[in-house]
Amino acid sequence: MNKNSLPAYLMTSEPGSFAHYTVLERYPNIINQVIEGNRYPQNIVNALRELQTEIRSGGKATPLSADFPNSQDWNTLLVSYENDTWLGLMWYFSEAFFYQRILDVVQYYREGELKGLDPYRGLKQSQISGDIADLCAVWPQYENLPALERFDLILHSCLWGNRADLSMTAFIDGQSLQGLSNQSEREFIVSDATDVARDYLSRGHNQVDVLNDNAGADSIFDLVLADFLISQGWVKTVRFLLKDCPFFISDAMPKDIRQTISELQAQNNNAVCALGRRLDNYLVSGQLILSTHPFFSSGHTFEDLPADVVADLQKADLIILKGDANYRRMLGERHWPYGTPIEEAAHFFPQSFLAMRTIKCELLAGLESEKAREMEKLNRDDMFAFVSGKRGVIQMRLNSSK
Repeated sequence: MNKNSLPAYLMTSEPGSFAHYTVLERYPNIINQVIEGNRYPQNIVNALRELQTEIRSGGKATPLSADFPNSQDWNTLLVSYENDTWLGLMWYFSEAFFYQRILDVVQYYREGELKGLDPYRGLKQSQISGDIADLCAVWPQYENLPALERFDLILHSCLWGNRADLSMTAFIDGQSLQGLSNQSEREFIVSDATDVARDYLSRGHNQVDVLNDNAGADSIFDLVLADFLISQGWVKTVRFLLKDCPFFISDAMPKDIRQTISELQAQNNNAVCALGRRLDNYLVSGQLILSTHPFFSSGHTFEDLPADVVADLQKADLIILKGDANYRRMLGERHWPYGTPIEEAAHFFPQSFLAMRTIKCELLAGLESEKAREMEKLNRDDMFAFVSGKRGVIQMRLNSSK
C-alpha cells in the first residue's frame, strides 16, 4: 500500500484532540514530576523549566544536542515536518522526542555524576513494589484453576494491567490498577480475540516475543503470562523486547524487570516467591530473555521498521504487542476508521501479533460495525472518557503461514 494513500497522521495541531491536550498540559506536568522526583542541580532545573516554557508556548522544538545518541536521526525527523513547533508534529514523534529532550537536559548520556540516572526511577520503584504487594493479595485467585481458565484470567490481567501508566494517572479510570481481571469487565473489551489467542498458543511454539510497555502491574502480568506459557509447555522461549533508555516515564527497561523478579522472590507469600524463583531460573536457562533495540525507543512508527529488526521479529512465532504506544506505532499513528480490519490497518507489521492495550488515545481499528459506531460517538462526546483506560482491545492477526 502506498503511504500517500494512507489516512492522515494524528497531529498535535488538531484542536480538541488528546494529542493537543498532551502537549499543552501533560508534558509540562511530566516535567514537574521530573523536577519534584529528583535532586537535580539548579542549572538542570532551570533547563527543564525552559523546556516547559518552550512547550507551553507551542514554540519551535529545540533540536537535540549534537553529542546526544542518534541526534542526527532525531533532528532530521524533527525538521521533516512542515511545522516543527510542539503543536505541529505527528503525536507519537512528539512524545518520543519529548522524552529524549528530557534525557538530553538531565545529561543522561553525558559523562559525569548524572550519567545513567533514570529521571523516573523513584516513581517506577514505588509502582513496582506497590503492585507486587497487590499481586500477593490476589494471587490465590490464580491458583488451582484449570489451565485454560487460568490462561484467560492471566491474559485479561495482562490487558487491564496496562492501565498502570505513570504518564496517565490523572486520566485513568478510577478502578484498581492491580490488573486482576474481573470478568464483569469483559464487556469493556471492545474487540476480544481471547479464544483465538488461547487456541493458537496452546498448540505449542518455539518462541513468543513480548513488546513490553510499563513497569509495575503491566510487566508483572507479562511475567505471570511468560511463567504460564513456559511452565505449561506451550512456549519454549519468551523474549521481552524492552526499552534501552528511560522512556514514556514508566516504560520497562531490563533493570526494571530484574528488580521486579528480585522483589517477587523476596515476598513472604510462598507462591509469589516461588513465581519469582521460577522466573529467575528461566533467565539463567535462557527460557526468558531480556532484550533491547534502539528502534523501540526511536521516533519512528512500525511502518519504518529497519531490516534487522524485521529479521529479528520473524524469528518468533508470535509478537505480543503491549500498550497504547506500541498499538499506535503498529497503526502508523494514523486516523484509520474504527471499523477498518486490523489486518489492513496493521499491514506494515511483518509478523503474527497479539495486540493488547487499554485505550488511552483516539486511534483505534479492527472493531465490528456496531462497536465502531459506539466508540466513534464516545470519542466525539467525551474524549476524556474515551482515553480513560476503562476499555481495551485484545486483537490478533496470524500470518497465513501460521
